Amino acid sequence: MFNISHLRVNYINSIEPTNYEFEQLTYVYGKNNVGKSAMIYALDFVLGKSDVGLNDKEGLDNILSIELEIQDNVDKLFLKRTIDDEYYYKIAEEDEYFQVDDNLYKQEISNFINKGNKKFLDEFFLFNEENLSFRAFTFFNFIDEKGLGNLANIFARSKDYEHQKRARKLMTFLYNYKNIHELCKLNIDEKKLAEKLNSYNEIRINYNYSYKEILKYFVELNIETNGETNELYERFLNYKNGFNRNNESVNRDDLNELIKASYALSEELKYQENLENQSQKLINRNKKSELVLNAFKEIVRDDDHWQGYIENIEELINKNKYNVDVLSIKDYKKTIELIKKKKNRIDQKIYSISKGINKSSYEKTSHILSVLEHLFKNINNSKEIVEYEKTKKTLEMVQGKIKDLNKKFDNNLIKAFNETILSWYKRLAVNVDFAEEDLGKPGFCIDFNPIQTSLVGKRNYKDDINEKYVYNPGSMARETTWQILGCLANLKILIDNFQELPFMRLLIVDGINQPFDENPNSYPKVFELIKEISAEIGVQLIVVSTIDRNEIDRGKQLDLSTGFNKAHNM
Repeated sequence: MFNISHLRVNYINSIEPTNYEFEQLTYVYGKNNVGKSAMIYALDFVLGKSDVGLNDKEGLDNILSIELEIQDNVDKLFLKRTIDDEYYYKIAEEDEYFQVDDNLYKQEISNFINKGNKKFLDEFFLFNEENLSFRAFTFFNFIDEKGLGNLANIFARSKDYEHQKRARKLMTFLYNYKNIHELCKLNIDEKKLAEKLNSYNEIRINYNYSYKEILKYFVELNIETNGETNELYERFLNYKNGFNRNNESVNRDDLNELIKASYALSEELKYQENLENQSQKLINRNKKSELVLNAFKEIVRDDDHWQGYIENIEELINKNKYNVDVLSIKDYKKTIELIKKKKNRIDQKIYSISKGINKSSYEKTSHILSVLEHLFKNINNSKEIVEYEKTKKTLEMVQGKIKDLNKKFDNNLIKAFNETILSWYKRLAVNVDFAEEDLGKPGFCIDFNPIQTSLVGKRNYKDDINEKYVYNPGSMARETTWQILGCLANLKILIDNFQELPFMRLLIVDGINQPFDENPNSYPKVFELIKEISAEIGVQLIVVSTIDRNEIDRGKQLDLSTGFNKAHNM
């Protein structure tokens, strides 16, 4: 079983080192400002913490190096780190320390923890493109004093953005492991497709440029711009052929006749549109009249006095039907569409002839046609663009699958977590008032979100057992209890399902008693519970408190009343 067994503090100026012994349960005691948090920092420092130096931490001055002994059953590993960030390790106490760089130092600790087992490591690298060491799991192992009671993110060490990203990757790997194999394959496919797509980048840029230029010149020549590339090319050829024919012999009389024809068609178009409008109004009015007559007919049907009127009404109804049928015979929309098409053809001829009359206009159009021919040649020769579009669609499909699979977490693991934490919490029901209150709520449960690393309490909505709502726990004692149980539940998930991973079976809680200041009677019971659970699941527990353990529980404690660093301020 993994265990931190010995911590040694070496000082400058040949001051005698200080040794601290740890057991499976270590209760660190001391009043405020004696260096309890400094001890936790020193432990993390020798375990490879990299963001801050040792002497940058208040209370850790005049220290030369920190040594640590860790053991796992019969095996031992001795570690040493200096204030100058020199890293050493050895595997036997009588050996000389061997100096390594920080990466190999962390790798040696990882290999010691999981005995070099690579069952999950290769998959994690494929999934995240990152080598996994035990340091990635340390947010499981520490609950710092400032992070106590935070249920929005139960892992105090993952509050920074950088650590949030790593925690999210790791929690996705753990709680979505059933899809990891498929996600790894998709990630490889995504990378290959992205590289392939990137190789077409220059071709795509040239293609897009040519396409935009074609549309620009089409607008200038008054050519329709809708449709696929092959349709645009067909219109270009038609325009080019028509332009050349029109400019072989330009006849002003032809232009005048075309203008007259265009004007006549405009008048005809207005007339037909007016007829369509009047026809529709008449149809609508006749239909309304028919409805009124039918209604009146029904009213007087059973009165013999009105029999003659009924015959007249039926005659009027039949006449209206006939009028509506007559008005519906002519398809005005079709007539109008035909006139518009004919007028558009004539207007295009007018435009072409008009451009041909002006020499400079003719030369400009000829130049545009020459440029367009070159642009279309570029596009038509870009056969790779078809492969680019195909690759792009495939990449989007793969990315969509990755997105979907990343959301499909293993509900069995989440269920196991929720059931575990609830069963532990129930062990407090008899002796702790806030636990009794929670468990008395209908349908009470504690729900874990792996990605947000959050815990929420839920209960039934009134008497509806099928609907639950989230509620705020409301006290630091309750929130801290949930948080600690949540961290232990995550460690149990790791131990039960991913024991080959290089994580420390360790939980360190700094300032554990402080959230219970307003509810002091519950602290001994909560401490007793987490002590029992840690022993049951095989996790070393180190708690730091300002309350003497003898006041709450008989057992050994590490007394820091005289201070952690005996060279402090010397």
